[in-house]
Amino acid sequence: MISHDDDAVERHSLRAPEETEAAQRGKKPLDWRTHFPKIRRTGDHHNYQGRGITSKRTILFAFIIMLPFLITIIALAVQRGGKSNQTSPDGNYSAALRAACPAPWIVYGGKCYFFSEEERNWTSAQSFCSSQGSSLAAIQSELEKVFMLRFKGEADHWIGLRKDFNDTWIWADGSEYSNRLVVKGSKNCAYLSKEFVIASRCHIPIKWICSHPDAYMRDVNSTAGKVICQEKLC
Repeated sequence: MISHDDDAVERHSLRAPEETEAAQRGKKPLDWRTHFPKIRRTGDHHNYQGRGITSKRTILFAFIIMLPFLITIIALAVQRGGKSNQTSPDGNYSAALRAACPAPWIVYGGKCYFFSEEERNWTSAQSFCSSQGSSLAAIQSELEKVFMLRFKGEADHWIGLRKDFNDTWIWADGSEYSNRLVVKGSKNCAYLSKEFVIASRCHIPIKWICSHPDAYMRDVNSTAGKVICQEKLC
């Protein structure tokens, strides 16, 4: 005879596998995307950024260390170059050339040149040049003439050539006139046109050119004059 308790145990034991199987059939597989959200590697960005900052700091630190050495090298190079200029004739000439003529005078061939913007007659132009320690320009070579033609532009300019009382051409600075410079015309004062030297009336107002030896050439001439004077026992 089977008791009620045994019958209940049997029914429970028969139902337990069925419930377990049903539970297993209804159980869904674990979704990793749902239960474990995507992990962002937030540290990577900071690591890269940190590396960039560290690299920039390293370069800046190296530059700060090298800067005194660079300054020292540049200073030594400049000092050596200055000594070289002081001991060489070319260096002396370059230094004198920079300070040879005041602005806006132009240096060329050992002379300072002034090209006027206003107009005056020959006498007034010569007075201006004299007030500057100069004189109306003398042309001593074809190269000097070409230089003046290039810088003066299209306008006519007085030069320092004028006839004296004997109807002889003389330069305003006292230098000797060479017949190699051809003068066209028969008047008393000469100006430089686009191509030629032309004689004209002295009272006509036009532009003018002043010239005189630059500072370097003045020193050379002064030294040469002293040597000649000593040789002649003057």
